[in-house]
Amino acid sequence: MGNGKGVFYTSTKNFGKTFSEAINISNNPSAKHQQIINLKNESEIIIWDETDVNINPKNERICLISKNGNNLSEKFFVSNPNFSSTFPALIKIDDSNFLIAFTQTEKTKKDDKSHSNHSHSESDLVRSKIIYKKISL
Repeated sequence: MGNGKGVFYTSTKNFGKTFSEAINISNNPSAKHQQIINLKNESEIIIWDETDVNINPKNERICLISKNGNNLSEKFFVSNPNFSSTFPALIKIDDSNFLIAFTQTEKTKKDDKSHSNHSHSESDLVRSKIIYKKISL
């Protein structure tokens, strides 16, 4: 990605007739696939995926913040930095618990020796799995 403007938060109290001013949650241009749920006491959980530019290789990571009124928590990553993680989903269990699910992909190099000419080449192996994490507030 890289052409986006990030992830923004806005809300409405009148079913979409008017909206609050947009708050920039992440200005990373790769931020996408955001989801939000409401929990107790007007708190909200927001997740998305974005490229973590602070690690090498630069993997996609799942980010999470909580919002309570006008207060935003610090962004933190909930996925493993050694894998690429995308397409997060939020599932509310009750007013204090929720589930995060996302796709985690691991790329590894595999030696491929041809039987006909015994030449050596490399190809990528990709393994993907769905990760679930239960979180309580």
